Amino acid sequence: MSGADFHTLTVAAVEKLTDESVAIELEVPPALASEFDFVAGQHVIVRRDIDGLSLIHISEPTRLQ
Repeated sequence: MSGADFHTLTVAAVEKLTDESVAIELEVPPALASEFDFVAGQHVIVRRDIDGLSLIHISEPTRLQ
């Protein structure tokens, strides 16, 4: 992928893992399911716009159901 395609997703669950980390489960609409298929080595970019600022966090999926 040469550029990031962002999609608005709903948070389905948040699980506290440690005092400083959480696991976030997202609801993926069926129409986008193929875009979210797991590929080993991939990274997920989470973007949240707050007060005109775009905050970005990059992580690697570690557990999929």
